[in-house]
Amino acid sequence: MAPQLGYNNTYNMKQSLNLNTARFWLFASLLVAAPLSKYPSVAMPVYNFTSFRIGLYPILSLLFVLFSAKELLYKLPALYRWSRLSIVSTAALGLVSLVGLGFSLSPGRSLLLAASILLLLALVLTAWWYVAFELAPEKYKKLLKWVLIAGCVYGVIGMLQFVFAGFGHQTFGLLCTNCSASVFGFPRINGFTAEPQFFANALMIYFFVGVGAFYHSRSRLSLATSLLTLLAIGLTFSRGAFLAVAIGLVTFFVLLVMQKALRPVTILKHVLMGLAATMVVFGLFVAASSYRYRNTPDIAYKTFRSLVQQASVGVIKLPASKYRNGEFKPAGLVQASSGDRLTAAKLSIKAWNHSAATKLLGVGAGNLGPFAVKHIDQTAPSNLTVYIYYVLILAELGIVGLAAFSLLNLNLLRLYLKNSWGHKHAAIYMGLFCLGIAFLVQYFFFGTYINVPYVWLWMGILLGLGQKLEKRSIMRGLS
Repeated sequence: MAPQLGYNNTYNMKQSLNLNTARFWLFASLLVAAPLSKYPSVAMPVYNFTSFRIGLYPILSLLFVLFSAKELLYKLPALYRWSRLSIVSTAALGLVSLVGLGFSLSPGRSLLLAASILLLLALVLTAWWYVAFELAPEKYKKLLKWVLIAGCVYGVIGMLQFVFAGFGHQTFGLLCTNCSASVFGFPRINGFTAEPQFFANALMIYFFVGVGAFYHSRSRLSLATSLLTLLAIGLTFSRGAFLAVAIGLVTFFVLLVMQKALRPVTILKHVLMGLAATMVVFGLFVAASSYRYRNTPDIAYKTFRSLVQQASVGVIKLPASKYRNGEFKPAGLVQASSGDRLTAAKLSIKAWNHSAATKLLGVGAGNLGPFAVKHIDQTAPSNLTVYIYYVLILAELGIVGLAAFSLLNLNLLRLYLKNSWGHKHAAIYMGLFCLGIAFLVQYFFFGTYINVPYVWLWMGILLGLGQKLEKRSIMRGLS
């Protein structure tokens, strides 16, 4: 029997090593492929989900979860001991998404979306467990380098997309319908995502990781990542992303100054660099519009005027051009889009406010459109969604769902504020903390579960790193 036992032990060891290797490469792929949220994919519109697609990123996410399922189950008690609030919040989100199936008007649609939510929650737990317990320390530096390189690559891709679409009229089938130059006079890049807002949201990962890494090591790669992703975010012309990045950066600077890890004069230098990047982006917008509409009098000024007005939400209004004939008039999609968002949000709030049950548990995942048509407004779209994440969660998952989602996010941020002070890698941790802040701001400007699985992945990563920080803090207190 001894040879047989030896053979089994060798086989089990090889199998374990193969799983560990597969998990590492799946995890690395998820880190560097965040902007691939739409392409490559295959469209499969079912249950009136016209945007439902089977894509590369969701498949990688599912494989990462499946390859880790056995080990994750063993570590769930440990995760619960370290952060009961996060586990309870995750469980509450899963339960409330399943409860909604009981009163759904479109069971197939709700089942599909509930399954998606459960997969996202499983991704949170898997990333949390993997970072906290399995990822070897020597792998961190390698993964950080790959993330920074990926940020540079996506930044360059975004800039090339703008050049080809703005000056060469080539979209390669990737530019979204409302991103063309005919709307604003210049293209708004969306990379491989559904729209500019999603591309900017994905780029924020690489930007804040780059910022944190730069203030930690002053490496050229981290500086290049920060600048290239910042320029690409600017070229999306997504006001929500602009606000999220601004609030995240201000928070980052304030925290480092409070820790005496950053001098005010250094902040001033980099604020000036940010302003320079803004001028470059505006210059590219004006140049693209001037090239396309070069026969229009004062086109450069008209484009700049439109940019300022759109970016400031109409607060700043420059004088109109003296040339009226042949004036290019932007379609005003920003205002129209804002109006559509608010209208959908108001309709969703009415659906949520329908009864005590809907207030507590929502109308059910994926059930918002059918519910609104039946109970609120028969002219509402049956596939109604809300581009304000908080409102979407409130409407479909109720107060329970929104509270659980909020507590999950706030708890992971608490871990960083509580335990990262004085850490030798404080700048990197603060960059990750501010990424979480930026995500919370961005939730006011888009609403979807299935198009942003990378957000849930990073929630798990932040929890895992936060757990390591807390463990270090406890051990330091005992020593």
